[in-house]
Amino acid sequence: MESGDGSSASKENLEAEDGEEEEIATIADPLEPLNRAMFYFQRQAVLLVLKPVAQGYNKVVPEPPRVGVRNFFSNLSTPVRLGQLFAPG
Repeated sequence: MESGDGSSASKENLEAEDGEEEEIATIADPLEPLNRAMFYFQRQAVLLVLKPVAQGYNKVVPEPPRVGVRNFFSNLSTPVRLGQLFAPG
């Protein structure tokens, strides 16, 4: 359940199998308003900025250089993968 200000209620009432109501405690999230604001900001940034830039990049740059850039950034993650492979776990 949510209250009018967007914060979660501290407890919920759910109907148990035998018809009685059962209270289940929920975890309060004090950062929920910040999380919602950041989610909204990131979603708008993707829709209004990053997606058009990516589409323009795909139209302007030919495929071979795009593949080269993709491979370059993929190669940067290789040491991390090797570390995870050899790390005890």
